[in-house]
Amino acid sequence: MVITFFPFPFFSEKYETNYFTFYSNDNSTEFRLVCDEIAAKEKALPMIKPEKQIKFFFTDSLLIYRLLSPLSMNSMGITRVIGNSVNIILAPSDFSKKIVTSGAKENNIRNIITTAVHEIVHVYLSKGHILINRFSFPKWIEEGLCEYYAGDSSFDTEIGMQHIMNGIKDSSRSFEYFTWRTAVSWLIDTKGYKMNEVLTFKGSLETVLDDIRKISSNNRY
Repeated sequence: MVITFFPFPFFSEKYETNYFTFYSNDNSTEFRLVCDEIAAKEKALPMIKPEKQIKFFFTDSLLIYRLLSPLSMNSMGITRVIGNSVNIILAPSDFSKKIVTSGAKENNIRNIITTAVHEIVHVYLSKGHILINRFSFPKWIEEGLCEYYAGDSSFDTEIGMQHIMNGIKDSSRSFEYFTWRTAVSWLIDTKGYKMNEVLTFKGSLETVLDDIRKISSNNRY
């Protein structure tokens, strides 16, 4: 328990910028450039930014990530709130390639910047406590918004849209997140919803997906 909430001993390097403190075992220029890019992306987010001390921990091995994230061993990243402080722990990170690699069997590589932004959006949407959020609106909306503002997914876009258009089910978590992002993107970019309107949306996920299927005529969103 102490290790999962206070992971500092596993990291030798520290870099601070804007509202964030970043930890890793890599003191390269690439590490600092990734941190700067994450901070720049954060500035563009439209939601209210709570006064939280956000710390990022970039792991360099799956063993360490799983030790620090025992309940989400194959995820890309997790967010853990401790009072007024937030620890965001990312799966094994490669700064030169700008990727994180999870322990999942497939679709296990994602851009490190967008993964970080996804976790930041969790914090900002819920004003620092993700669990409160899930009592007020569906998980697909919360995760879909995180994916929307992150700007990508770990699932292949073309294959994902073919699955959605043809009603094909895929049991992978990666496809589930892709579906949620697609639905939220449709509400914002096609239907013109504002973020607050998405948060209070009363329709079901399947209703949105049906809308996408009906209006899209060329199997592409």
